[in-house]
Amino acid sequence: MRTVGFECRVKAVGDIAERVEQLVIGSVLTMTGFLAPARQHSKQLIFHITDFELE
Repeated sequence: MRTVGFECRVKAVGDIAERVEQLVIGSVLTMTGFLAPARQHSKQLIFHITDFELE
């Protein structure tokens, strides 16, 4: 088990996006989702949020 820190862009759609809009900047979240390339053949990643909860 290792702890890893990094920054990446995130994407939320539908109901999740509506919930995200209600958050206060600086909120601490536990998110579930998946990483995918930003574009086909891209080395940049985007984290797609499928669910989250406030810490």
